[in-house]
Amino acid sequence: MVSALRSLIGVSVLIATCLLLTGVPGCVLPTVDEILAEAATRARALDRGAIIVAVTGVNGASLDGTGSETLAWEFIAVDPNAADAYHVLNFDGTNWTTETINELLVGIAYFDLTEVDMTELEARALLAAAGHADDFLGWSLNQPLHPDYPNPLYTFTYADKGVIIDTVTEAVTVSTPPLGGGGGAVPGADDISLALIAFATERINDEDPAAMIVWAGGRDLAGQPLAAAADTTTWDFEAVAVAGTDVQAWSLNYVDTPVWTVTELGVPPFGVQFVNLTSLTMDVVEAWDLAVAAGYAGPFDWWCVFQPLYPGVDSPMYVFPIATGYVLVDSLTGEVIEE
Repeated sequence: MVSALRSLIGVSVLIATCLLLTGVPGCVLPTVDEILAEAATRARALDRGAIIVAVTGVNGASLDGTGSETLAWEFIAVDPNAADAYHVLNFDGTNWTTETINELLVGIAYFDLTEVDMTELEARALLAAAGHADDFLGWSLNQPLHPDYPNPLYTFTYADKGVIIDTVTEAVTVSTPPLGGGGGAVPGADDISLALIAFATERINDEDPAAMIVWAGGRDLAGQPLAAAADTTTWDFEAVAVAGTDVQAWSLNYVDTPVWTVTELGVPPFGVQFVNLTSLTMDVVEAWDLAVAAGYAGPFDWWCVFQPLYPGVDSPMYVFPIATGYVLVDSLTGEVIEE
């Protein structure tokens, strides 16, 4: 998952200072497209062949009370010819930070986003023309690694829906996730994910009774591949609590010692529909078996389950990494898909 965007304070201070110093429209903040160009320049300074392949933004209310403004940005850059490491660049409105991750970047097509013709302002215009308010929580731009989506997509995330805009066809698609629900999972002897999701729900409900787990994953604490789902020794979760247009978010980690770590996040998870995972009835043990039966033998480095914010995806998907991408198992139908 893309890491949580960092400080949201810097850009607010920048905007306020701009207004105090000028009081007129003469102090112009950089556009998203200008920031993208700057990110691309910085990425090439880190790695000559690097291109920007993903952008996410966190939005907040504009100072004049109309619509929203992006408060912080995160960029992912990678050299397609040396993809064993990638770079994460963050901009808070005043300062840039960078981090290099020495891992293979998977799940995102290596498409240079500076070549996208549709600007963020044009995407927002299409959003407004389709009748959607300019009060979204955040947005992202990337080229999904999925045959059904051949073009880069803008995704605008609201508390109760996602709106996806195709940058080539200009098609606007709405995805409305079911909120709440749950209670359908009955943990049993082979439960590796269901039982821990229920456990994590109890833990996060200590923080907020309305909170729900919307993303869950498992791995080996020592970083070794998992030969079976039962080898999972540490679990990661993301949780949200939705109240109108406000979303509070947390990350949780559970180590089988047992120890819980709960961290409040500044932004909600991106690309994830807010579906309460206690509604799952398929455990990762069953999903793992289905993947192996379809010819994708482990070990797998990790697994996760969530409902992607993609049109046409109507149920949570278990995800297992393979050398060429991912194996997805539909938690409702059992269908196995390679992405």
